[in-house]
Amino acid sequence: MKEKLIKLEPYYFYLFLILNLIPVLSHRFFLTVDGPAHLYNSRIIVELVSNSNSPIEQFFNFNTQISPNWSGHFILSSFMFFLPAFVAEKIVLIICLIGLPLSLRYLLKTLNVKSYYFIYMVFPFTYSFLFYYGFYNFNLGIILLLFGISFWIKMKDDYTFKKSLKLFIISTLICLTHLFIFSIFLLSIFILNLNSFKLFFQSDKIVKQKLVKNYFFQLLILSPAIILFLVFQFNNQSTGTNPTYLIFQDILSSLKYIMPAKGINYEGYSIFNKVILYIFLLLYIYLFWKKFLTKKTDKVKIFKHPELLILSFILLLFSFFLPDSSGSFSFITSRFLLLFFLFLLIWTAIQDVPNAFKILIFTLLNIVNTLIISHNYHSIKKGCELAEETNKISELIKPYSVVLPINLNNSKIYDHISNYLGVDKPMVIIENYEALLNYFPLKWNPNKQNISSALQFNSDSDFSYIASTKDSIDYIFQIADPENFKLLDLDSVIEKKYTLIYTGKNKELKLFKLK
Repeated sequence: MKEKLIKLEPYYFYLFLILNLIPVLSHRFFLTVDGPAHLYNSRIIVELVSNSNSPIEQFFNFNTQISPNWSGHFILSSFMFFLPAFVAEKIVLIICLIGLPLSLRYLLKTLNVKSYYFIYMVFPFTYSFLFYYGFYNFNLGIILLLFGISFWIKMKDDYTFKKSLKLFIISTLICLTHLFIFSIFLLSIFILNLNSFKLFFQSDKIVKQKLVKNYFFQLLILSPAIILFLVFQFNNQSTGTNPTYLIFQDILSSLKYIMPAKGINYEGYSIFNKVILYIFLLLYIYLFWKKFLTKKTDKVKIFKHPELLILSFILLLFSFFLPDSSGSFSFITSRFLLLFFLFLLIWTAIQDVPNAFKILIFTLLNIVNTLIISHNYHSIKKGCELAEETNKISELIKPYSVVLPINLNNSKIYDHISNYLGVDKPMVIIENYEALLNYFPLKWNPNKQNISSALQFNSDSDFSYIASTKDSIDYIFQIADPENFKLLDLDSVIEKKYTLIYTGKNKELKLFKLK
């Protein structure tokens, strides 16, 4: 019976992998915070590459400073050459959602884990806070990180050309995808080398020579990526903004409620995360009891791969002592905490626990995962419908027009929803924050930089720009909050120069055209 269940488990895993895609597949567009901006800028990239005389060149050009933060744009724009924008977005989101569980399963298999009861803990982390923020490169980087660690473990001091090439390719891809993740990759390899470092100081000359040779090969394989990493770091120095830190209590709260596993719509998640926390605690109480309080520790190898536990706690310490933001890089604490939980999950899945524990954990996790899928499906419905409506409004806008978004909705998830206007046809959306930063593929042309000063309108003091600007703004797209209707005299200011041509349900979305 047990062997049958083990054989059937992979089929169940892949079935659940598909079920986990339901929230993303249920709507034409899946709204994240930065996702619309990534998709819009990828459309501009396609336009600039395919049309050498595009009017878009008056506003945007390619960033001459190469950055590792381009992988998501490269994937999106590559697909958008021959696929609709919503399909390209779906592909990237699906890669993130299936890539994390698959890469984790691959790593566990590499570590000779026979029972995958604990792998279902990863599914709440697929729809993470950082996933809902649309941090495509970061999420893609985690997938590559887990595969990279697997390739490194598989080498086992056997530096054949095939294995070395795999590690070289994956390490370079990690560096080209996300510098933060690449630094974690280097840290992981260092921690995983701890046993060999210990052996180095305890061995004779012959063994030391072999170990030095192994270190040399590792460094040689990783050196191209390390050089790229250093070049990128040098070229992308901080803007001088003072770093900010989270208070100790906030970080403890993030640990208590497993914040990295929460989506951006927090309501309803607490009960799910409590169950996950209790599962973790239950396992650790058992493991530490087995380690320190029983007399059988000499018969059983307790705490397999302790280096992974060390790595997870180093990441935890980083989350407490390193800033949460520095320069233009933010949510550093959340990134460390997500990786802490993932490596803790990996270490936990390796440990030996009784079958009764496995059945209990497997059952609880599947109940929680099913409820989370249902929660995500319902909680994102309104945002996705507004994203679809926004994209539909683009049919009223002529190609190559200049569009000014005015965002009066304080909900973070709607920050860049206006960018869905420009994912199917070329246009200039003034709320293009990416073109103001050095680590994205596109930049505002210097002679049009001033137009980007009208980014997000949140107070009536800014509305004077609409009446006074000499820039040719062809359309104004307004996003309002029906529960906090603070339009004041905005419509009267706009209607002096523009005609209202679209009003959405509950007046949440409006489109004005230049008279």
